[in-house]
Parts: sequence; C-alpha cells; structure tokens
Amino acid sequence: PAPAETEGRIDRPASPSGKLLDLLSSVPVSADELARQAGMPVGQVHALLTEMEISGDIDRLPGGLIQRGAP
Repeated sequence: PAPAETEGRIDRPASPSGKLLDLLSSVPVSADELARQAGMPVGQVHALLTEMEISGDIDRLPGGLIQRGAP
C-alpha cells in the first residue's frame, strides 16, 4: 500500500526501532512486554534494543527492564 498523505504530509510506516521507541517512555518495561505490545518477535526486539542501547536511545535497568533514554 502507498503511504497515506494527510494535509500535505506523507505518513510512512514506522521503522521497527521507531515503533519500539514510540512504545517506550520513562516507565520501565520488560523486553517481552515490549515485544507483545509491538507485535514483534522477542528475538527481533532484543536485537533492536541492543542497537538502540548502543546509540543511546534507550537505557537498560536492573532486572532486564528498559526505558527510553534520557535526552
């Protein structure tokens, strides 16, 4: 399907990492819960989270919890 155009703006499907970032906030969540919310395989979520941690987009907390990185 073609991207939807809304008031001159084209909405493209979010990248998988963008989808995860949209679901994250300052409230910690487990990778399993994040995968469930995103509708993505857990293995893919873990791989994306590793990349996002390296780039500083997320923070990993004790107990395996994840939250959006501090700005």
